[in-house]
Amino acid sequence: FDMDHINRMTSLAVAGQASRDSSRASSPRFELSEKLHAEPTLPMPEKVSGSPRERGLEQLVHNMERLFTRFADVQQCLAEIRDYTQNGKRVQNVYPNASEPPYVNITCQKQLSENVFIDERRPVLLCEGRLCLRVLQDLFNLPVVEMMYGPLWIVLVADADGFVPLTFKPKGELTVRNGKRKITLRTPGSPDDSCPSSPAPSQSPTAPTEAS
Repeated sequence: FDMDHINRMTSLAVAGQASRDSSRASSPRFELSEKLHAEPTLPMPEKVSGSPRERGLEQLVHNMERLFTRFADVQQCLAEIRDYTQNGKRVQNVYPNASEPPYVNITCQKQLSENVFIDERRPVLLCEGRLCLRVLQDLFNLPVVEMMYGPLWIVLVADADGFVPLTFKPKGELTVRNGKRKITLRTPGSPDDSCPSSPAPSQSPTAPTEAS
């Protein structure tokens, strides 16, 4: 009985060993010692390196978006410069604040008769330091506008945009008049001015006679 029991145990052990060998050949597996070293160490680097990698990608995307935005601004500036150099126009105007409008005070000399003059004073808004000639003509009803410059009167012209090709300082003082005059007009500060209250030319030689 004992020998039969030992033989059965031996046959079972041999059969179990054969089945383990066959399963090991068909599906290889890690030993217990390899599992203890492999399972804790292999996934950990992925978990540790995955989070900084995602943060790095997010930061890279954010930096690229900012770079593209700045690049678009640079393209807009280049387009404005190209259009300004080719056509003399600006694509987008930057207007000043309404609390401090840039303007000049323009005084128009109007002659009612030979010795009667009136001055009409109007503040006119500047557009980037420039004046629109059509506005001056319509405002003072002047077909040709002359501007006083020291002892001279300069006829104003317009560029392609309708502006006087000069820049003016805000709150400046300008004096204009009708350039198509039929009679002599006075020029303030000029030695050739004829003032209505001045004596007639025939009365001037009497002064030295009385003094003598």
